[in-house]
Amino acid sequence: MKKGITGLTIIAFLVITLSITLNSQEAEETATTSISQDEAYQQVNQMMIDIGKQLQNFKVFAEAGEDIVYDSSEGMTIPTTINTSEHKDVMLAYTINEMVTDIFKDHEDILEELNFSKEVHILDRNGNKID
Repeated sequence: MKKGITGLTIIAFLVITLSITLNSQEAEETATTSISQDEAYQQVNQMMIDIGKQLQNFKVFAEAGEDIVYDSSEGMTIPTTINTSEHKDVMLAYTINEMVTDIFKDHEDILEELNFSKEVHILDRNGNKID
């Protein structure tokens, strides 16, 4: 009888040890996932800063005096003073769009991992989207 109780005690001890080990591993995996997600958000923030710096090189953005807006589901909206009746302004809108799209492509893995939109919307001086 004593051997049976000792055997059950050892089995119970092993089960408890195994449970603690599995819980510890799960906690480590959760922490790792959170850290990498925090890093992903930091990289997205840095990407936004880089886009803002690049846009400062465009007079039509700087003159607009408004900030870019990024919505994770709708994408980036860039206000400008572009006059859509001016061909050179419209071409400038396409250049800005291409520049931002290229930056999004450079960070495509992170944006997809976070399920963030890669859409780019350029607004003219009246606040209308330029297609």
